[in-house]
Amino acid sequence: ILSQTGNKAGRALTALPTGPEFKLAPIRKNVLLRRRLRLPLPLGPRRCNGASCRALLDEYGDHWAACMKSGRVQRRAVPIENTVARIFREAGAVVRRNQKLRDMKLPGVQARDRRKIEVVASHLHLYHGMPIVCDVTLVSPLHADGQAKSRAAAAPGGVAITDIEAAKCQKYPELVRSETCKFLILAGEVGGRWSDTTCELLRNLAKEKSQSAPPRLRRSTAFAWENRWWGMLSVAAQNALAATLIDDAPHLLHAWEGIDPPLGVLLHGEAPTESRLPLR
Repeated sequence: ILSQTGNKAGRALTALPTGPEFKLAPIRKNVLLRRRLRLPLPLGPRRCNGASCRALLDEYGDHWAACMKSGRVQRRAVPIENTVARIFREAGAVVRRNQKLRDMKLPGVQARDRRKIEVVASHLHLYHGMPIVCDVTLVSPLHADGQAKSRAAAAPGGVAITDIEAAKCQKYPELVRSETCKFLILAGEVGGRWSDTTCELLRNLAKEKSQSAPPRLRRSTAFAWENRWWGMLSVAAQNALAATLIDDAPHLLHAWEGIDPPLGVLLHGEAPTESRLPLR
């Protein structure tokens, strides 16, 4: 429940379905709503597909949401990473994907180092023009056996995000210490909550993007871009999560590509004036 509260936790449910990047297939929307209500998911496999796991699956999808042996945690990251890359491109950045640390001229990185980073964005004014190096991750506040992680059931929320941020800083100490790039961990929880770092980044990208608009429209333009990008990111995350929980893999490993809309279309057609959920 705590994972379903906080920063933009319900954004996937309020995104207007104005394009394929904002749409949830009926079965995936069903999974999303059942997860939020803690109802059993639609029928699916009985055991985990991980060769070294083969555990019995629970009816709520908690095991596959956290099991690293099944490969589903890694697979669901791909559409989210693609969406983050698209957001950077729409903001005006030059984006490079899956860059190896050994090719980034970082002090202390050995030539045989196999670590890589998902998204590198440059040519922005943020952070004094330094390249922005992003690690994108979606984590569960529960272990694969359904038990809550330490403090996750008692703290106000975001414990899984805090833990993964600390783990990523330990994994990439060269990026944390670097004075030639800005390292950001864009972390979300499977319930929908996003980190403060992610919120700040999208807000800053929207402000920079809005500078090309007429002065009187800059505030509303920044709001519209931020709203658009939150819809894209939240829907991509929940789409990918639902697909891995119900074995809908053939339609998972993609992210919708496209061009950013003209300003008039953005302000008129994607403003958050209504929800995809009926109101009474």
